[in-house]
Amino acid sequence: MAADYIVELDEDTGRAIKASCRTCRLDTISRVGRLKIASSSIKNDRFTTGIRSNLVKITETCAGELGLVNNQIATLVNTDDKISCECTVCVVPDKYVHDESFIPGVIHLSKHLKDNFKSGGECLLLVPQFYSCSAIRPQLAVKIRERNITLGPGLYDTLDKLHPKYIEIRHLATGATLLKPWSVFLKGERIKDKDIRLTYYQRASLNLLNDNPNNEMRIDDKIDRVNYEVSSFFDDYDYDVVADPSRSGKTTLHINDRPKKEGRERLTKVIKVADVVTDTEGNCYRVLSVRQTDKIDEYEVVVDGVFKEKSIRVDKVSDEYNRLQILPVFEDFAPKRTLKDSFLGVIVGDADLCLSAVRPYFVDDERDIVRLSRDNMRLLGIEETDRVKISYKGMTIRATAMEIDSLEMMSQQNILFSEADFDTMVGIPSPLRRQLGVHDVETEVNVVRDTGFIFAKNVNIQLLPILALIFTVFQLSIGIWWQLGICVIMTPVIMFFTLSQERQKVKKIKQTERSRL
Repeated sequence: MAADYIVELDEDTGRAIKASCRTCRLDTISRVGRLKIASSSIKNDRFTTGIRSNLVKITETCAGELGLVNNQIATLVNTDDKISCECTVCVVPDKYVHDESFIPGVIHLSKHLKDNFKSGGECLLLVPQFYSCSAIRPQLAVKIRERNITLGPGLYDTLDKLHPKYIEIRHLATGATLLKPWSVFLKGERIKDKDIRLTYYQRASLNLLNDNPNNEMRIDDKIDRVNYEVSSFFDDYDYDVVADPSRSGKTTLHINDRPKKEGRERLTKVIKVADVVTDTEGNCYRVLSVRQTDKIDEYEVVVDGVFKEKSIRVDKVSDEYNRLQILPVFEDFAPKRTLKDSFLGVIVGDADLCLSAVRPYFVDDERDIVRLSRDNMRLLGIEETDRVKISYKGMTIRATAMEIDSLEMMSQQNILFSEADFDTMVGIPSPLRRQLGVHDVETEVNVVRDTGFIFAKNVNIQLLPILALIFTVFQLSIGIWWQLGICVIMTPVIMFFTLSQERQKVKKIKQTERSRL
């Protein structure tokens, strides 16, 4: 948690007079809410299918006053010791609130956040100013190799005036996030003011799919949850369903077309993508895709949770949910490159990839390993059991790399439709994601070849030539300082040539994005 926070409020209007924290400044804060902290922490019920460590829950009324929507990022501030942290907002519709402690003006925190805040005390919720794009379009071919993102002139000029260090792009419906340095953003000249151009890889990382002739995007079938089940939902009837496992990541449920109510009615109204469905216990799930099969009474629907009850109802959500939010970030996360890093980069060779953090095999949670596809391991120039460094927002971890060799094992934890999905992801166990500060899966992280490990791994092939050099030089009839000087100069040269094979593994990969997230 960061301690760099200052907020002063106007007593009459309640608006911020002065504010500063890691992602917010006075000119980038839209609203400030003063809330009371609930005595109980968030439990895995109602609208939470999986508790993230930075999750907060507020009522629909409170969210409306602050201009917040579900899955939006905000900054939570402890008014006692002035500690601030980033949080993800979960909005609970008022009509589903039955707990007396869930009232407007009260905020519920996850256990991780609650350890840093006093129960019954007050906190501030800073809502940063987000910027939206009107349309998402494919990147121009000449810009793809440089991994650039092109913004419309109006949107680019607005953000450029703020002088951000990074830009965070978040897909609200799925929580998928990209964090890119401002230097990769370009000003477009032939697109509308609020349009954005993304490469296919960037769109895939954000769970966006090209779905119409205008090159605009819609929500994909991927989602940031561990459990998935398929069902079909219509108006307010109850139905008996029988699960029939089908292809990986989906299940087809056969609907009994005889409602339990009197009479028989044809089911005609199907829910749409991004609708909300709730079971009789109040658990809420987001709809990802809907498809009618060849049979009249059979539908295929993907949701972001598992239903415990057969009775469900449908509630519509605003189009505000299925869109990209663009947030300027003012903290510089790029670490200083040390002399050691530069030396190893020249001798061994650098390589890095930007991949989406997902869940690995279920057996990996107790191990300090990450899962990479075979192609990504080749691009990084590593083999199984080699180590990699993973960075996100200034935090870095080291872990052993293992190959993703089972579609079935990965599908148990993530929605996958083909092995091609492996090349966009890195499986990171939850303890390591926690260390990185990655609270949601589908968040892009930077995976870097651990040059220090590669160097140490090849010490044996360097040792004999260096020993031979020392033995030969000290046989020469020259002064001791000349002997030491020759050894100091020639040792790096020997290292350079003996490690040429390691450099060749990554030599042809153009490193265009050197910043570390």
